Amino acid sequence: MTTLRRQPLRNVVLRSPDQLHDCFRKAATGSRPKRLGCEFEWLTADHRGQAVPFDAPHGASALLQRLEKHFHWDPVDVDGHALAVRKGEVIIGLEPGGQVEYSSAPYASLLSLFDEYTTVKADLLEAKRGIDLFFLSVGVHPTLRRSNNLPIVPKSRYRALADHLTRTGRLGHWMMKATASIQVNLDYADEVEGSDILRAAAHLSRWSAGMFSNSPIWKGRFTQMSSFRSGIWRDTDPARCGLPAFMLNSAHGLRDYVEYALDVPVIFCDWCPPRTHRHTFREWIQTGRPHRPTLGDWDLHLTSLYPDVRVKPQIELRFIDALPDPLGIATVAFFKGLLYSPRIRNRLLNFADRPGSRRMRPQELLELARGGMMELAPAEAALLEPLEPVVRGGVDSPARRTLAEWRSAGSPSEFVLRSAW
Repeated sequence: MTTLRRQPLRNVVLRSPDQLHDCFRKAATGSRPKRLGCEFEWLTADHRGQAVPFDAPHGASALLQRLEKHFHWDPVDVDGHALAVRKGEVIIGLEPGGQVEYSSAPYASLLSLFDEYTTVKADLLEAKRGIDLFFLSVGVHPTLRRSNNLPIVPKSRYRALADHLTRTGRLGHWMMKATASIQVNLDYADEVEGSDILRAAAHLSRWSAGMFSNSPIWKGRFTQMSSFRSGIWRDTDPARCGLPAFMLNSAHGLRDYVEYALDVPVIFCDWCPPRTHRHTFREWIQTGRPHRPTLGDWDLHLTSLYPDVRVKPQIELRFIDALPDPLGIATVAFFKGLLYSPRIRNRLLNFADRPGSRRMRPQELLELARGGMMELAPAEAALLEPLEPVVRGGVDSPARRTLAEWRSAGSPSEFVLRSAW
């Protein structure tokens, strides 16, 4: 949701890529305490287990209206439509297919973040009381049979993205309309630490993805994958998805990320009608056409890149499927312990740098995360406890639990009533 907060950036005209490196450096916290935030996305279904269009009488737009009318959330106008509501820095908005997204305020304390999430969820539960709307905490909608059964939310950047993705992969519209995730947003004190966090996070995306896989069902069938959501992303747009190789190896990751982003084709910009631009951002700066790009255009361009770990300019972890409570906040605590403790982060990087090193096991990662949390914030370490059964695997891993619930349910309706909220 960074596109709701970038108006001042439009005044800064870009004439050299060096300005973009400065942008990342200026985002560093320096001596200030690092904070973190999260975004939780949920798919929607009705009591029959069917996906709900955002503009249905019982859809996500009606939910936003109830939040505004009865719970004192402020409406946010996007392209002439009320597509989000907010309280302070907290935003509840709509993703392209009508998925509901909670975007937290940034906090130094995870306990404060947990309190905020509890309050937001209580508002959501009350707001949808009496309407046929349920939230699914899974990575891919399990019952949607055709992506074009859901309309796209009327936001110009969504229309531009939908048009672009028809030419880059087979499953781009499924990504837009039928997937949901958890994203964790991280600060860094300086460019060196930011590059270290980026590299460690890239390795964690390979080591820990199985812990947070939760999308085994697609079109009502078991996909033979624990995260079909990751499979959808791999068939969306190879130029802007996946894990760029430099993230695993570079000691100058933030600088290299700028170079990577400069060479990805631009999908949209602030001052042009929604359409696809076929040149890269680097070419846009060089030519100055269709107009001189601004930092606002760069900020928007960064949101159109979808690697497993993204910089915008905070570092965002994007490889986590949507998960049921209480795993969501536990996941945020997991990555705080691993990436904000310099000692633990260095252990991860030293392990990754060993020639021929294996992947770290989930049990090892959880133990390291616990050590990091005891060092950073002992009172928050208990938030990790829901992950204990997950790292043991078996029926307690999210994907296996979801698959078991799906198989034991007699119908999509029963699955929704059992597993949704």
